[in-house]
Amino acid sequence: MKISLALLVLMAFAATCVARAGCMDTDNQFWKSSMRATYDKLMGLMTCPLDADAVTGVQVDSVACNYFVAKAINVLYGVNDFAPPTNGGRWLTANGIVAYVRSHTDVWSKLGNADSQGALQDAAAGAAMGQPVIATLAGDPHGHVALILGGALHQSSTWGLEVPNSAAFSLNDVNRAYVFCRLSFAFSSPSQVELYWREKK
Repeated sequence: MKISLALLVLMAFAATCVARAGCMDTDNQFWKSSMRATYDKLMGLMTCPLDADAVTGVQVDSVACNYFVAKAINVLYGVNDFAPPTNGGRWLTANGIVAYVRSHTDVWSKLGNADSQGALQDAAAGAAMGQPVIATLAGDPHGHVALILGGALHQSSTWGLEVPNSAAFSLNDVNRAYVFCRLSFAFSSPSQVELYWREKK
């Protein structure tokens, strides 16, 4: 397990370096100084927790995007919906997060799909108001989740839409790990990507 965790730390640092050569260099023109504190907190989550126990470590090693989003929502908003205290000592997988937000409609509301310009605008507005907002995609065997961040929307040439800022980590494709890039960097297509926000605590 120690070897696995050490490898993940190295991969995470590699991810930030590679990402900086990609979307984090092209999208930095959109950054505002007010984003710096959030950026620093999220970049700190790009590394694996060295004090993770065996069960937690295995889960983090398997599907890192879920861990990153769960930790980010806790650090930024104090919400533990996807973290071990809420889920019998386990991190929810990406598909587990999708199932959770779909079934917990008392606290998580669906804004719409990411192919809707209105839903993307609502997602950015919610994040700007301090609400936890996520983008989810169920998958087989693994889904994917990303965190929506505040700031103005910007055109995505691949989606053909104006999209919000976001942050995401993917262990199986570390080149795509980033903080404060357009949401279209997390998903190749907006099709079937669902947007959810949570009421403030």
